[in-house]
Amino acid sequence: MTSRFINLNLTILLFLFALKISAQNPALYNQYRYLYSDSPRLVYAGKIIGMSSAKYDSTFKNSDWEFLTPITKSNYPIEIRFKSGSIYGVSPISCTILYYDTAFKINRFLKNGESTKINLRAEAVYNILIRNALFSLEQFKLANFVKDTSTLFNGKMWLKMPYQEMFTDHDSWYILEYKVGNLYNRIYINLLYYHDFPDNQILRRYAEIKRAFTSDL
Repeated sequence: MTSRFINLNLTILLFLFALKISAQNPALYNQYRYLYSDSPRLVYAGKIIGMSSAKYDSTFKNSDWEFLTPITKSNYPIEIRFKSGSIYGVSPISCTILYYDTAFKINRFLKNGESTKINLRAEAVYNILIRNALFSLEQFKLANFVKDTSTLFNGKMWLKMPYQEMFTDHDSWYILEYKVGNLYNRIYINLLYYHDFPDNQILRRYAEIKRAFTSDL
C-alpha cells in the first residue's frame, strides 16, 4: 500500500514537473498541447502554431493603432486580438481584446482608443475559440480552395465550379492576432466563400470565431 502511494505521488510530481518545463520552453509549444499553469488553475490552449517575436515583428508591419502596443510586447500569457471593420465604413473599426490575467477578461476599443460597450463573457468566448482550435488555425488560401473543391454535375457531365466573387460578408474585414507563451501569429479571416461552401472546415471555424467576437454587435 505504501509503495503504491509513493508511486502515485511520484507520477503526480513528474506530471507537474513536465507541465512546468513545457510552460517555460517555447520550443515545446508547437509540439505538445499547452497548459498554462496559474496555480491552482490550468488553462488549456490546445495545439499552438506560431512564431517567435522576432520573426513575427519582421513578418508583419506594426499596427497603425496608436493606442495599441505590438502584441509581441504583451505581458499576458495568453492574449487574442480581433480587429474588424467595414470596407465602406458602414460599421466602426474596432478591436476586441481577450486576455488572461488571473482570470479571462475582455475589452473592446475603437481605433482612436476609445473604450466601447461590450456584452460578452470572456470565458465563454475563449471556450468557443478553443472548440474551434483557434491556435492551430490555418490561413485560408483561395488557390488551394479552388484546387481542392470538387466539380458539379449539370445532368450530363461533371463540370468545374465556375468561380466568381460571392457577396457574402464581402464588405467586412477581420484580422486575428494571438499570443500564447512566447509564440505569436496573425490570421486574416476571409468569409467570402463561407455561405456557398459551409462544409469547408477552415471557413466554418472562421465563421464561429467571428460570431464569438461579434455576437453582441
